[in-house]
Amino acid sequence: MSTSSTLPRALAAIGVAALALLGSGTGTAHAAYSDCPSTYNCFFLGWDGTDRRTQFAGNNSDLTWQNIQAMSGYNRGTSGMRACGYRSPSYHDLNYSRPQGDRLSFSIRPIRSMKWGWTCPNS
Repeated sequence: MSTSSTLPRALAAIGVAALALLGSGTGTAHAAYSDCPSTYNCFFLGWDGTDRRTQFAGNNSDLTWQNIQAMSGYNRGTSGMRACGYRSPSYHDLNYSRPQGDRLSFSIRPIRSMKWGWTCPNS
């Protein structure tokens, strides 16, 4: 077999493999509350835990670079603490406070910092 006929086939195989990888994704395009892993707090772009999912296991003082816009959330933590989401970096302007196990849909909200706590101070 010549190189000239093998190269187009190889390129076609690479293209098919790339499309398959793009299609598999992380499951976030059709997310559901049940997709939120244990020990995480998840925010969803859509209502009732649908659409794109963003998840956090630890405290994050500046999420501005992620530009998170959430319409629902799920505290799937296991510590018993609340998930606290804030409109501003460094835990300022509280706009989301959910106890462990709670799922909630709300009007769209920006999330610029997130932390776990027994209470969610609004500073």
